[in-house]
Amino acid sequence: EVGGAAVNLVPHDKPSDIYMTVADRAQVMSDSSGSAMAPVWEAKVCRKIAKQPTMTLCYSATKFGMQAQIEHALSKLDEEGPYLDKDVSRHDASVYMAGIIWEAIGDVVVAAKGAMAWLKKVSDVLSEVGLPIRWTSPIGFPVLQEYREQVGERVNVFVGGQRLRLTLVSDSSKLASRRQKAGIAPNFVHSLDSAHLISTVNLGLLNGLENFAVIHDSFATHACDVSMLNAVLREAFVEQYRGNILEDFREEVIEQLRVTAPEMVEKIPPTPPMGNLDIEAVKDSDFFFA
Repeated sequence: EVGGAAVNLVPHDKPSDIYMTVADRAQVMSDSSGSAMAPVWEAKVCRKIAKQPTMTLCYSATKFGMQAQIEHALSKLDEEGPYLDKDVSRHDASVYMAGIIWEAIGDVVVAAKGAMAWLKKVSDVLSEVGLPIRWTSPIGFPVLQEYREQVGERVNVFVGGQRLRLTLVSDSSKLASRRQKAGIAPNFVHSLDSAHLISTVNLGLLNGLENFAVIHDSFATHACDVSMLNAVLREAFVEQYRGNILEDFREEVIEQLRVTAPEMVEKIPPTPPMGNLDIEAVKDSDFFFA
């Protein structure tokens, strides 16, 4: 319910801005941290600092990666004049703020962060027995995540009488456990987004909509049909998330393990607890899709 409110899943008088929410939370945390670096960031944690780390959390962004993102944001802010005290190391300030932002994101989207961690644990179990990750999206589309370790072979080629040494890269038979772990959260989310998109178009067609412009999680139609699009995309979203998506995924994983490695079933952790968000409230949220 906390994260849902931050991304407009419940009605508000004005749009919620999750990036600003994270920035505000990080500012409070920094001000009360007692760190020697805190005064450097006084009244300086803005939306631009928080946006990319928050956006890339579900893409398995790490604190180290967030440090680089914050440093890049500072370089852009510095184009209008020194954003922080000129005597302060931009690198040191970014390392400090990355830790603060990481914790702030956890406070704002605590459920999402917990779901990410759970998905990674499931990936670890499957990688341990060399199994790729298979699941079915809510629309019935089968998904296979199977990253393999890559091997390189040096090849000599001759072009115009000159020798060039190239490396041909190909997948090996060994599962790339790190890539499996890093990819599961974003790939799982993408499978859900695509299912919602397809369901929205299908429901729209049933209700007389014939023209769509869609890119990933962006929807458009002719101005005269926007009210119908607003209705069907909310209805499709509620229908998709009315159940327990993670539990469905868990059951599919367990079914695979029962066939190939039944002794590993008990290593699949229970799904994170459901929160108290009323998914039906999406239908009354003006800013869910604006």
